[in-house]
Amino acid sequence: MNGSVAPPAPTVPMVLVQSPTVVQPVETFVFRAGRPAYDPVRAAAESATARAALVELGVEPRSPAELLMTLPRSVLLELAARAVSADDDARLLAARDALRDWSVPALAPVVLRQPRLLVEAGAGGGVIGPRSGAGAERRDESYALRPLSGLMFPRDHYVDLGGAVAVGRLRRRERARETVVMAAVLRGLRGRSAEVRVPAPLYLAGGDVVTCGGVAILATGARTSPAVWGLLRPYLRASFTHVVRVRDELRRPAEPHLDHWLGLGPGIALVAADRLNAPAVVESRVVERPDPSGYGAADRGGGYRDPGYPGSGYADSGYASGGYASGGYEDVGYEGGGYEVGGHWGAGDGRAGFGGGEGSVDREKAGSEYGTEGLGGPDGVGIVGRETTLVDALRSIDLAVCPLAPEMVAAFAAGVFFLPAARLAAVGDEPAALVSTASAPWTEPVLARFGVHTIAVPFDEHHKHFGSLHRALNTVPEPRIPMPRQ
Repeated sequence: MNGSVAPPAPTVPMVLVQSPTVVQPVETFVFRAGRPAYDPVRAAAESATARAALVELGVEPRSPAELLMTLPRSVLLELAARAVSADDDARLLAARDALRDWSVPALAPVVLRQPRLLVEAGAGGGVIGPRSGAGAERRDESYALRPLSGLMFPRDHYVDLGGAVAVGRLRRRERARETVVMAAVLRGLRGRSAEVRVPAPLYLAGGDVVTCGGVAILATGARTSPAVWGLLRPYLRASFTHVVRVRDELRRPAEPHLDHWLGLGPGIALVAADRLNAPAVVESRVVERPDPSGYGAADRGGGYRDPGYPGSGYADSGYASGGYASGGYEDVGYEGGGYEVGGHWGAGDGRAGFGGGEGSVDREKAGSEYGTEGLGGPDGVGIVGRETTLVDALRSIDLAVCPLAPEMVAAFAAGVFFLPAARLAAVGDEPAALVSTASAPWTEPVLARFGVHTIAVPFDEHHKHFGSLHRALNTVPEPRIPMPRQ
């Protein structure tokens, strides 16, 4: 022994994946619209297959539902008390008081399914529980459930900012509780609150941010407000060499998020062909380094990652009795609308075709390089911004652009889930990705050209609800508190 300290063992990357039948009773799915009909049991089998594939690749899959039961009981009790509602105030207070006697396994379903007591006066009986008090015989009582079914898409609720976390704010009002629950889960995993919480009236959908290696892309449009950029910028700058902002001007209901039409992998971007010329701005880190010639030199790119980020301390890592200390999980208001800004970034016209993986694009270069005001940093670190089109932005940072035809986008070819760049048990250092069987005929040959090992899993039921693999899976940034194995 020479007294040296062995380096810490590499941690296993964690990915969240949620079976739909756990967060929503099977029978309630019968009211889902659309044909062919969505089958929740088949969807649950798809989630199980994806989970097994992640294990095969050396990743630790966990579900928000199972992680709920690892939270301190006081936290789970607070979430459950807020999940319960009733037409009768006295019954509601009694129910919340009764929850104090419940076990953790009993509290978790209350959080996930949000029961409400409905009281219909004068219907003639049907009282739940003991019949006591005047008028008890003249009321009908029943239950209503408001399950947090959106937890089956954990990508919607937060963004892994490369060390920090941003908890989003979803435009659909009825999904507000999902982000509250997900924020609690993430705090339990990380031992601290999310670094970014999006306030009203702004919106942020997690699927509007995609990252890989030293590149992050943020899209603004129907689900994400442009002003959110100001909240995310310090963390994206700290963790990624290049940050691209693109404005989605098409705003198609069937393609609500960036990850529906853009997939980002190691050295490659899969992009819907009709969005290649969307207006974009790319900001790249510039690090001034000594030049042997004496004239100085600037280095851009290269996957530089700053290990630190603002607000990364653990000062609020403790839990307070009956709730969270410093910045607890209060319900935020969801009134008001999102910000929209006028004007257009410069963009050229272009035509795209599928070219066996890299594609070909004729475009007129738009915009010019400029030093963006206020982007400089200490130690010679600064940012250079460039206004252009999306395809130019991606190619300027050495990404091969693969345009996707409409039928490929419809098959969720952009919804590839590229595994975190950590130690992968099955494939060594080779990049790996999960692709859906619906898109595999297109995506597997293309990704193979870039040395990406792919595993195809069925995901057709999720696709019926605009759910790609990328949307159904989300990474949890390091460092994390060790969780007990299930």
